Amino acid sequence: MTFCHSAMRIEVTFDDISSGEVCDGFRCPLALAINRATGRTAFVTHTDVAFADSVTRLFPLPVEASHWVREFDRLRLATPFGFELDLEFPAK
Repeated sequence: MTFCHSAMRIEVTFDDISSGEVCDGFRCPLALAINRATGRTAFVTHTDVAFADSVTRLFPLPVEASHWVREFDRLRLATPFGFELDLEFPAK
């Protein structure tokens, strides 16, 4: 199987923040933003992203995104921001 590597720009919006849930990997603001950007269902931890269709593969979050989600879960205080996420998908 051939894979495509892609650095994708993820933008977390005010809507993602207001709709996001604390300590819910499927509904946190980062997951919502990643879902929108990729068209896939993401699960976000404090350090990684997995996709529902390929849970055996983890993609590390950049340090700034990891810090942001920890602060959101701890304080629910957050502002919109963007980051680059390196992903790998099966080629079509």
